Amino acid sequence: MELPLFYAPGIQETSGQYALDENASRHCLHSLRKKTGDEVLLTDGNGKKFRGSISGITAGRCTVELICTELVHLPAYPYPSIAIPIPGNNSRWEWLVEKAVEIGISGIHPLKTGRSLKANLKETRIRQIMVSAMIQSRQYILPQLNPVQAFGDFISRDREGPGFIAHCMEGNRGPVPEKLDRGEK
Repeated sequence: MELPLFYAPGIQETSGQYALDENASRHCLHSLRKKTGDEVLLTDGNGKKFRGSISGITAGRCTVELICTELVHLPAYPYPSIAIPIPGNNSRWEWLVEKAVEIGISGIHPLKTGRSLKANLKETRIRQIMVSAMIQSRQYILPQLNPVQAFGDFISRDREGPGFIAHCMEGNRGPVPEKLDRGEK
């Protein structure tokens, strides 16, 4: 059985212990029914995996004694990021963010376009969804959530590597893998 994984922002290898936040502690103790001595995994969201043992439970909060640390091996190629206008329907936006994190994107760039119905997003809620999707898909890298940008500003900035726009208009279209093989943008 796989050990449960928890997000531990700010965890340090040298600290020896980490106290789970209230929500993670509640999930650990009540949903998973973990007890003192049970092992768990923690991640800092930056590619580190920590193995630990629950060493204490006080006032409904778990303290984890760190046993070992491992750097998760990442592929040689960079993960893609996604830029997308914020849909008017919050549930669609939340679903998109969840699925994008689950497939392993490196960043989300919310865009304000001429047809956008919204120019802002509930950043705290989106970050919670991102953390949940990262944990659910057992990943150790939390994608970067970038600030909302105008489409023109996003397109005109310098970036490394190829960039692609999904569209249904006439013009330079084709499968992305073919364009990557030929080095096209």
